[in-house]
Amino acid sequence: MSESRGNPSDCLVVGGGPAGLTAAIYLPRFRLSVEIIDAGKSRAALIPRTYNHAGYPGGIPGSELLGLMREQASQFGATARAGLVEKIERNGELFARIGDEALHARDVVLGAGAVNNPPKTASEILDAALARGLLRY
Repeated sequence: MSESRGNPSDCLVVGGGPAGLTAAIYLPRFRLSVEIIDAGKSRAALIPRTYNHAGYPGGIPGSELLGLMREQASQFGATARAGLVEKIERNGELFARIGDEALHARDVVLGAGAVNNPPKTASEILDAALARGLLRY
């Protein structure tokens, strides 16, 4: 197993959706080093326009919201990388595994969200309904 180089992060944020990114916006403001691990499967990216996020009275596409949140987190010093965390263990310091790589951190925030259980319908019908805002999970 390869090891991550340098000092451990103060906090590893697992999840690049709204929950994980919100944590990644706030934590660096308390002078904590933050690394975001994003598997790229946020349900928010599927939302054609969300009206549930403060500051966007006319709504905002989910993918645009995620981009703005990533940008804001990076302005405060959070770093992000693509990957799927497969295991979290405490062995002295806490660490997470992405494939054969171990990432060390003092704390972890799980902002991995939920998994959709779509209805048993052809994927092209579901995709079209999601894109038009006719279906919500």
